[in-house]
Amino acid sequence: MSDLTAGIDVGSTYTKAALLGGDGTLVATAMIATGFRLDAAAEQVYGTLLRHAGLSTGDVAYVV
Repeated sequence: MSDLTAGIDVGSTYTKAALLGGDGTLVATAMIATGFRLDAAAEQVYGTLLRHAGLSTGDVAYVV
């Protein structure tokens, strides 16, 4: 099982995401403009985060 954890913060202006390794190291980050659809912003920034890290959803153990 993967030890990677993704965190997503949907803000009023920007939506940010970070990917951490099991030892707390920062693996990747992403940030996009939030817009009006908060759910779409969360999904989009998560996809961007995974692309930056060269990973897929199955590689991440937790998303918070």
